[in-house]
Amino acid sequence: MAPETALSTYFSSVVSPVTPPDPACKRVLAVLSPSSEWAPSLVSALEENFGNIDYRGPFLPFPEGAYYAGEMGAPLWRGWLSFRGVVGPGFLPEWTQRFRELEATL
Repeated sequence: MAPETALSTYFSSVVSPVTPPDPACKRVLAVLSPSSEWAPSLVSALEENFGNIDYRGPFLPFPEGAYYAGEMGAPLWRGWLSFRGVVGPGFLPEWTQRFRELEATL
């Protein structure tokens, strides 16, 4: 038996396979708004539907928003927020669908 083969056989018998940890995702959301302030009704709806918010940044001008101006008006503002904790990536399809449903009600 060649030395490389003997060594690999030895290690495979005494070392358990390494299992990578499950990936964790921080839930971060960008919000476009015609207002430069966080609407209390929006914040409440987000927390009711998606959990506690742990970061809510200021709204900043969003000059790249010409594409959305017809639907949302101008000028547009963009704010970032995140939700407490981390989750596995399997949540993304359901989360996206729930956001679309919530967006239709606001």
